[in-house]
Amino acid sequence: MSSQSPPRDPSLSSDKHESPEKVLADCLLGQFSFFLGGAGLGTAFALNKKSGNIMPLLVGGMAGSVVDLVYGYTIKCVQQVEATKQPKNNDSV
Repeated sequence: MSSQSPPRDPSLSSDKHESPEKVLADCLLGQFSFFLGGAGLGTAFALNKKSGNIMPLLVGGMAGSVVDLVYGYTIKCVQQVEATKQPKNNDSV
């Protein structure tokens, strides 16, 4: 038996020429761990108080989302941020 790998899907190819802005947006929107943590803590707090108020859940989720964006922009997606700051090459004269 020969061990041949299945043909690769061309749409999954990593050599696509996507814009740096799209790659950065995908990277930033892929961050969700702090949102989950904030929403989880907010839910636990709301259930602990038994007031029926969802405000802790909303605040925890919003705070987590902001932290996710800041974390992504400053730590996780630094290479993509630098790629968007580089001037674009203009081959036409």
